Amino acid sequence: MPFPPHTLDGVLPPFSGQPWESAGRSPYPTSMHELVDRYAISRNRCEILAGFIAYREAMRKIGFPPDAFQWLDGSFVDIRSIEPKDIDVVTFYSPPAPHDAASFVREIQAQAPELLPGLGKTAFRVDGYPIELTHPAPTLVGLASYWFGLFSHQRLTFAWRGFLQIELGVEDQLAAQLLLQRSQAFP
Repeated sequence: MPFPPHTLDGVLPPFSGQPWESAGRSPYPTSMHELVDRYAISRNRCEILAGFIAYREAMRKIGFPPDAFQWLDGSFVDIRSIEPKDIDVVTFYSPPAPHDAASFVREIQAQAPELLPGLGKTAFRVDGYPIELTHPAPTLVGLASYWFGLFSHQRLTFAWRGFLQIELGVEDQLAAQLLLQRSQAFP
């Protein structure tokens, strides 16, 4: 099911239908193809999407498991006159075998530091934050609550809004093809 249209204010609604129905509330499940279809509306946004596709490929290459999922938000997900600088992404994952959380982070630091917080903005135009699902339950609930609270409101206006969720293990090839077609339409 496609995620709902943006409101007149240019944001995704926090829910569509009844807020207690999980299918109709944020974070809305989506695919890379749907993301490209909805947001490849300017050269800048196409460049950000290309960076995001490359970021996801780098995550898969270093070993992030296919059941990892990502929350997407920020000015990129809002449709308004301001052109975004990047896309905000939180990736929830369990470290792949044979790693524990610490050894997987060390591997990322050694082989793909651009996937760590702050470094993806330059490499991919992604403001990315990997979150391990192996944290103790109170810590994990606190982290999810923090990101949900941050993503569910605009930074400047505090307007309530929705955000998106996408699986990491899904192939991005069709989305990349659509993105190439769309990006050729912009000078």
